[in-house]
Amino acid sequence: MEPFKYSESDQLLKISKWIKESNVSLLAGFTTKEDGFSKGDYSSMNLGFHVGDVKEDVVRNRAHLSNKLNVPINSMFFINQIHSNFIKEITKKDLQKPFHSEELQDIDGIWTKEPRVLCTLQFADCVPVYFYQPDIPVVGIAHAGWRGTVGSISKEMIQSMAKAGVDPKTVQMAIGPCICGDCYKVDEKVISQVPKQFNHTYQKTNSEYKLDLKRLNFDILVSAGVKKENIISTDYCTSHHDLFFSHRRDKRTGRMVAYIGFGFDK
Repeated sequence: MEPFKYSESDQLLKISKWIKESNVSLLAGFTTKEDGFSKGDYSSMNLGFHVGDVKEDVVRNRAHLSNKLNVPINSMFFINQIHSNFIKEITKKDLQKPFHSEELQDIDGIWTKEPRVLCTLQFADCVPVYFYQPDIPVVGIAHAGWRGTVGSISKEMIQSMAKAGVDPKTVQMAIGPCICGDCYKVDEKVISQVPKQFNHTYQKTNSEYKLDLKRLNFDILVSAGVKKENIISTDYCTSHHDLFFSHRRDKRTGRMVAYIGFGFDK
């Protein structure tokens, strides 16, 4: 069963099971490219400043997202992502900077134990990995491109979040919309950096390789001690499905946002 449910009312994908079962007013989901103000290659709900879109349109889109989620703009935390495995804990102090400044940190994984802090990361094919420890609660999200994935950013997140009580045996995980293994073709340079114990996550086709980043992240999580039954994974491919921006498919394009936070009114 698809864990990311599409909402016709706001054109968002939501992790419905987590939200339904949460007693901490959880928000967790993924935006689509629909229902925004950007034009041309970025039509229409582009949420990234760095892709060449008109800044004013992106500001309007981010404000529109805050209205959809019923979350104050100053509760949304955006960062500059660099395809790393660097992690940062976010607190309310970090929210004091303007929501449209974006270039706050050069990191690719963020988490928080504070309510009313919405963690957001931008995507257009890379893998969004969600972390949720409901009993504390603690939430987080990682941006796992191929560099972050082979750098075990998901494992690094669990180790970083452990100081807040996150336990790999009980943490809930979700893998969100990303490019699928059939669409993601890479060269020997990339494949040579995939650890040998995960060589089942790619297959060679002529001079290229098809790399399943979703499966690779899943297996890295399991190797870090996460239980398979605690990992839910989407069937959405950002390259196949027209709901999404896709850098591989379109080159010049916008960015979606993966988000998670708690303590917000439903």
